[in-house]
Amino acid sequence: AFSEKVTLNKLRFHAQAENLSMLIKVLFQEYLYMSVKSKDLINQLFQTVLLYSQTNRISRNAYSRHELQLKRKFDDIRNSFYSKKYFPQNLKEVADLLFLSESRFSHLYTKFYHISPAKDILNFQLQYAKELLELTDATVSEISKRCGFSSETIFIRAFKRSFNVSPGKWR
Repeated sequence: AFSEKVTLNKLRFHAQAENLSMLIKVLFQEYLYMSVKSKDLINQLFQTVLLYSQTNRISRNAYSRHELQLKRKFDDIRNSFYSKKYFPQNLKEVADLLFLSESRFSHLYTKFYHISPAKDILNFQLQYAKELLELTDATVSEISKRCGFSSETIFIRAFKRSFNVSPGKWR
């Protein structure tokens, strides 16, 4: 019924798959129960949805089965940054946990979370530092060490760059 060549039997993974599926179901129901005049419009909408699913707008977020398995492991590691306050010394340390090269790890991390792992880890460190500044009496030097910064100076610069105020004044 569709004039475009669309692969219908290919499995696709997409972040908004439920929404797309719901739209297709609604369109199909409308197609079955509408008048002859409406069927042409519904047919065009179906065609648009199927073509849309073929474009980069959806496939850009599509994951292979292997990537989906890796994504779960990435989620676990990323959650450990938040919950366990684990901050790796370098990306190679984390990539080794997943048996990936550092460049492959960085590529997949950016694909999954739309932020580089280095920037994301820095964000985790700074958020944890804010918590410690608000909830403890620890010195700025102690906090910089607990958050995984190599020096107090680097910590202060990063904090100022992100929050436009020094850690001492934040408190």
